[in-house]
Amino acid sequence: MAPGDDRSVRSLYVASAGGHLEELRLLSGFLGGSRSITWVTWETPQTSALLRGERHVFIDYVPPHDPVATLRTLGVARRILDAERYDEVVSTGALAAVPFMAVARARGVAVHYIESAARLSAPSLTGRLVGAIPGVRCYRQYPKWAKGSRFAYIGSVFDAFSPGPRVPRPIRRAVVSLGSSRYEFRRILELAKAALPPGREVLWQNGSTDCAGLGIAPSAMVAPAAPREAIQRADALLAHAGVRHPPLA
Repeated sequence: MAPGDDRSVRSLYVASAGGHLEELRLLSGFLGGSRSITWVTWETPQTSALLRGERHVFIDYVPPHDPVATLRTLGVARRILDAERYDEVVSTGALAAVPFMAVARARGVAVHYIESAARLSAPSLTGRLVGAIPGVRCYRQYPKWAKGSRFAYIGSVFDAFSPGPRVPRPIRRAVVSLGSSRYEFRRILELAKAALPPGREVLWQNGSTDCAGLGIAPSAMVAPAAPREAIQRADALLAHAGVRHPPLA
């Protein structure tokens, strides 16, 4: 069964807050659209806005590469999967997906893992862990990966986008966004501050990055509608992106 190909399916969609959740939201439109979806992630301004009016369960934050938090989430996964019957679990990662998929497979639930579009040539740590669970169906978003991969190619979230005409124009408004990552990207802010002409209207969304001494007015987290509106009006966008290129020879 492909993810969501039966509209009567009861689905549990699991993803980390940030890009993983945004990507799964975009992909859900291509998966057939189950009539009953319950989302699992943790609470942030982004997730609260995206999931308003939809069925969801907020869990504790699972940091990257944190085995203790991942194992602790096993109990949460058991409670959620025991409380209600689900026909499938679908995820784009990150580590929060592992306990949910392990518990789901132990209960005979269909499991589908879609590797993030940030992985151009090989699976992430989450993908490698999930891929070791018997019965999990794994998918990749790029046709060319390392030989022998068990990840089937299903297309990409980028298939829904196409480039538009480029119209050169002066920079009057800009958006600088670092997303919800817990890592710091101060160098991006320093470069943007030096490159942007003075006196311009800039939305500085800095996430966890310390802005002391930069002379800007940052907003750590903003609801999704605010940056989207600002981007529509902006002449330039500078953002942290998660796509990882394959190693250079």
